[in-house]
Amino acid sequence: MSVPIDLQEPPIVVHAERWERDYRESTSTISHYSEEDFKSSGATTVTEFLKSQAGINLFTSGAFGKASSLFLRGTSNRHTLVLIDGVRSTDLTAIGGGSRLEFLGLQGVSKIEILKGSQSVLYGPEAIGGVINITTKKEAGGSVELRYGSFDDKSLHASVGGKKKAWFYRLNTNIRDVEGISSFNEKKGITTPDGLKAKSFDSYLQCQTKERKLSFQARLDDNQFDYDNFNSDANNQAKYRSLSFSGIYREKSWEFLTPTLQVDYRKIDRDIVQRGMNANQFVYDGDSLRSELTLSKSMAFDSLDTDYLLGVTLEKEATENLGSLLPKEESREKRGGFFNGRLQYQKSFLEIGGRYEDFSVGGAKGTYRLAIGHNYENWTFKASQASGFKAASLYQSFSSFGNLRLNPEISLSRELGLIYSTIKTLFDVSLFSLDYENFIDYDSGTNRYLNLSSLENRGFEFNVEHHLGFVSLKGGYQYLLSRNADTGALAPRRAKKRFSFSSTFYPIDNLNLTLAGQYVGERNETDGSRMPSYLLINSSLQYGFNKNVIILSVNNLLDSEYEELRNFGTPDRNFMLSYTREIF
Repeated sequence: MSVPIDLQEPPIVVHAERWERDYRESTSTISHYSEEDFKSSGATTVTEFLKSQAGINLFTSGAFGKASSLFLRGTSNRHTLVLIDGVRSTDLTAIGGGSRLEFLGLQGVSKIEILKGSQSVLYGPEAIGGVINITTKKEAGGSVELRYGSFDDKSLHASVGGKKKAWFYRLNTNIRDVEGISSFNEKKGITTPDGLKAKSFDSYLQCQTKERKLSFQARLDDNQFDYDNFNSDANNQAKYRSLSFSGIYREKSWEFLTPTLQVDYRKIDRDIVQRGMNANQFVYDGDSLRSELTLSKSMAFDSLDTDYLLGVTLEKEATENLGSLLPKEESREKRGGFFNGRLQYQKSFLEIGGRYEDFSVGGAKGTYRLAIGHNYENWTFKASQASGFKAASLYQSFSSFGNLRLNPEISLSRELGLIYSTIKTLFDVSLFSLDYENFIDYDSGTNRYLNLSSLENRGFEFNVEHHLGFVSLKGGYQYLLSRNADTGALAPRRAKKRFSFSSTFYPIDNLNLTLAGQYVGERNETDGSRMPSYLLINSSLQYGFNKNVIILSVNNLLDSEYEELRNFGTPDRNFMLSYTREIF
């Protein structure tokens, strides 16, 4: 439950904390992005959009479907859980067991919420560093979107949805074919493009009455792309396919509790063809079956509101590499239980929760989270402390480089936050620290994965928005110090300073122009070398009439030559033209 804040506009409502709640009453730092943000950014994928935000270190080994590395407040890729409509997108075949963002298009996405800090209590060990919650459109109606841009980038998105009495359905499809650029930096003399062919289909069916809600969703992603090695043009090829099903049943007629049962199945197939002197082929398989039962309840006693969430989970995951690393199927089971409670008295709130998770391979551990907050007029203060743990992935445990004696990674997350919000202005600042022990990494000396070190992250970030009648201004800044707690050495690929801004002008009705930029500061590479900073400026022009929307984006206006990762290519100045038509 929430105590409403008296504003003259609807509040920002977020769902990432598993309750529908006013943004200012969240106990975590949440970055919230809407469809309007996506359109004005000039980005075509989730990865491209998130790169442009100050609070996220995200780099790719080339462009157009190439592998991404996400460092949310200094954490590693495997420490951030990615949800698509509540379904986990974990890649069990990946080395660290993280999520894949590089194939997710923005077409059909209605909002993205980024929940920062350890969220192990609410979501389990995969969320030791945070959660990226992606929600697709669920409105009735139909639309078609066509895009064409530089590097012979062609895409089609079509969606249709309808409602009849208690039933609602939605179908989406995305098809993309891009010639691309060379993954290996063209400054090295290699210009052979490494393209991408991507297809995705998702469906959603729901039946909702006053007493109960039943929904079913399915998603298929099929991607084929070329890529290079980190130090040469290899023209390797890879295929990545994922299939997921999810069913949710919620009973709302019970007087004291609202039970919800969710069952998810996910399957990953990944094929890799390596060319050159060490030519080889690998075929990876991974699948998981996960069920979760939660009991929730909201109650009010005069000025005291309470929310309770109790849940149990059971999951089995398995993976197989038909090449040389995992010659047979390996699997493990997870069992867990959690509790999260919230008390709100007038404008003050307290939240406390705990979880216990037991892995058949990887250990068992309990985690907790404690948070407080207070609203005073237009100001909100909040503070939290949370622990987390992450067991080794299947690859880190069972591969020829694996180690069955790995201890789980353990984290401690602390945060102080302050929000100032009016009708026209939103200012959000937070101080944070995240410490990790038993950090798992590859050790070249033993040729195995070991608990090598401790990692400490310190920093602060702020975001500001200001809206006038004809212009909207947004900006963000993050300072991050991420280093090895034992040696003091800076952790690789974590920029100390990041800055982003955007200005959207509305000169006449139905027309807007956006100018946006991002600055990424210096950072270390994995070999210890220093990567230079870079500045990118993007622009977008959007015009809507009747049921049509035309968007022209020009990115990297300054035609900057830059590298996100050493020796990997990045796009020069480029454009994207899109046309969207509402059918009904």
